[in-house]
Order: sequence, then C-alpha cells, then structure tokens
Amino acid sequence: MVVTGGARGIGAATARLLAEGRARVLVTDVLDAEGEALVREIGSGALYRRLDVTGPDDWQEAVDLAERSFGSVNALFNNAGILAWASVADCPPEEFRRVLDVNLVGVFLGIRTVVRAMRRAAGPVPLHRGDLLDRKRVRRGRRRRHRAGPAVAPGLRAGVIIVSRITHRRTTWSRTSRACWSG
Repeated sequence: MVVTGGARGIGAATARLLAEGRARVLVTDVLDAEGEALVREIGSGALYRRLDVTGPDDWQEAVDLAERSFGSVNALFNNAGILAWASVADCPPEEFRRVLDVNLVGVFLGIRTVVRAMRRAAGPVPLHRGDLLDRKRVRRGRRRRHRAGPAVAPGLRAGVIIVSRITHRRTTWSRTSRACWSG
C-alpha cells in the first residue's frame, strides 16, 4: 500500500490504521523528518520514501521500492494535497499551477504508476473487471464492457467546472473569504 502525504494528518492516521491491520505501508511525503518519525513509530510494517507527487520518475522509484520491499503494490491512498490561500483575482498563475500539479497531476501520476504495478503483479487484467457502469448505460438498461477512452479531457473539464463553481460561490456569497482551492 502506498500512502501519499503520509507524514502527518489524515495520511499519518491512515498509515497507522493500515499498519495496525497488518498491511505493509510505504509512507510518502516531502516532509522527511515527520515521515521517518512516523515509520519508526509504526515499526517493521512500514517504510518511508520522499515523494514529490508531481514527478513521474519519483513515482516510479517509490513504486519500485514498494515492490522490492513488499513483493507487490495492491493499493494507493492518494492523500497529498496543498492549498492556495488567495482569491482568484489575487492568486499568481504559478501558485495556481502548483496546486493543479500537486492536487490533480499528482493524483493522475499516482494512479497511472500504481495501476501498472498492479497489472504486473496480477497479470493481464481486463479493463471491465469490476463491472464499471456509468449512469447512461444503466438508464438504458444495457451493460457494456468498459472501453479505454480519453480519461484526461474529462478530468480537466471537471476541474474547470469545480474551479468555476467555487469562484462563483466565493465571489457571490463570501466576498471576504480568501481560500479558493482545497486539495
């Protein structure tokens, strides 16, 4: 199991809970001292590795470590996230891009890397495993096999919709609020 943002807060609590259940946990974060302290507290069922979730090579190295240490990776808790404390009008583009990189691109990279590791461990896994259905197919009463398709564009569209809604709500209901994104 890989836990991102695992050095403190929800990530640390999740790592502890998983270890109590005898899961082998790779705790990852950019807060090295706190992550290493947590792993010492947990004991032999956990390892720590620094992971910048925005780096594909970092992800691959972390998953490689988990595979070497635990034999396989069978789960991911994508918990890493950051906040931008500024209104949309005042937020520098670089800060907004950093939030997107950590909170959206980091999740994409994690899923991409861990799914590949899971496929290696289990052999070829059909894309329809788990019987993925969407509302449109259920409404028509048809159950079709899930086919690979463009996953990136809908994710970006969802991000645009969410940022637009948050901006509208913040500027309409709470003009004094300064928090505009959360991870």
